[in-house]
Amino acid sequence: MKILAVFQGAWLYANLIMAFPVLILGLLGAYFVRIKKYNWLYVIICAILISIIRYYEQGWLLGLHNYFGA
Repeated sequence: MKILAVFQGAWLYANLIMAFPVLILGLLGAYFVRIKKYNWLYVIICAILISIIRYYEQGWLLGLHNYFGA
């Protein structure tokens, strides 16, 4: 979703950096599905991490934009 936002005019660097952790979690999840090893601990940790990212997203995006824009 963050990558699509970039194509619609959102801040490039800030949104790509915010998309990176979710991309890593998705690739790790795809690996687990591929080897047919399902782990509830992974699901719980991912849910918590994504919730934390979404909760602080606006402040982090603004801070990253200011950092790279300056």
